[in-house]
Amino acid sequence: MIRGDRRQHGATVQALREWIALPSIAAENRSYPQGAEYMARLARDAGFGRIDVIPTAGKPGVFATLDAGAATTLALYFMYDVKQFDASEWSSPPLEGRIVDRPGVGKIMVGRGATNTKGPQIALLAALRAFKAAGRKLPVNLVLVCEGEEEIGSPNFSEIVFSRRSKRRSASASASSFRSATRSSTGRCRSISESKGIVELESCHRERSGDAGRPRMSIRATKRSSTALRGIWCRRSIPWSRPTAILPPSKASSTRCVRSARSSRRFLDQAIPRRDEAAARER
Repeated sequence: MIRGDRRQHGATVQALREWIALPSIAAENRSYPQGAEYMARLARDAGFGRIDVIPTAGKPGVFATLDAGAATTLALYFMYDVKQFDASEWSSPPLEGRIVDRPGVGKIMVGRGATNTKGPQIALLAALRAFKAAGRKLPVNLVLVCEGEEEIGSPNFSEIVFSRRSKRRSASASASSFRSATRSSTGRCRSISESKGIVELESCHRERSGDAGRPRMSIRATKRSSTALRGIWCRRSIPWSRPTAILPPSKASSTRCVRSARSSRRFLDQAIPRRDEAAARER
């Protein structure tokens, strides 16, 4: 299987370059529905059986399953959209996928989406193709959920996950995984099981009467009270996975931020209104 993966290395690199050449940018309404259709084709080539392009109020998503007859099912999160770009700021054309020599690193590919996140996703799909070519079954079943609006805050992602065609099958997954380029220069890799999305909050901080006249922001923040700095530390304390309490680095502060995973979710649900694509583009 490993030998097969090496033999298809050239085809994998070319597949990534072709995908980079098709940038789906939700904020510009660029390459839709072509982006979703291309993602569906990649999933089919990798061995996924049932593949659905799911329409939403915004950009379509892709939902696919690979049944290996295993007892456990793993959910994979993909995104096929990329950030906007200004070609004049790039060292090489952003849609070319040019391979260059980077001092201290070696050969790398430069292109919009090569890192975030078409490159990591193509690597995973290449591994699935290697299993398929070797006639080997995966040790787990796979559920693939892919969206095309991640870069504008995933306003319609729930419509993909909870659509009539995907809700029952996605519920069977025991765990989820997010593809990301987290390999270090030494070759060390890390797997991500969850990722925080875009959160927009507006907060107002007022000085206590006893803080009047003190510096609002200071390099001596550990010795002098700073309302702004306290606010930053409070926002850092909002967790997802477990209750956390973080006190700002000032004994004069009476602010204490404590959020449990459940209360954080309620807090965010109430604080962030549902956004539509048009509103996201105007920003």
